[in-house]
Amino acid sequence: MWHGHEEELSPYPVQRMLTAPFRFTAAGANLKAFMNLPAGAGSGMINDLPGAAEVLGRLVTETVEALRAVAATVKYS
Repeated sequence: MWHGHEEELSPYPVQRMLTAPFRFTAAGANLKAFMNLPAGAGSGMINDLPGAAEVLGRLVTETVEALRAVAATVKYS
């Protein structure tokens, strides 16, 4: 529907402010189908859909890498 009209879209902060009344009203009335959850510009960067085991594996690997990277900056007493 928006194809060809992308320049008409407001940037994120404006979109969030414009939809606030709808979101708060829907939340107050417990109308979950009308509560939006913005995906953000980063959603376009998703290029794979790994399974849970792979996600957990990546999380462990990246955590170990991050801890090793900061290990030299931590002082123990």
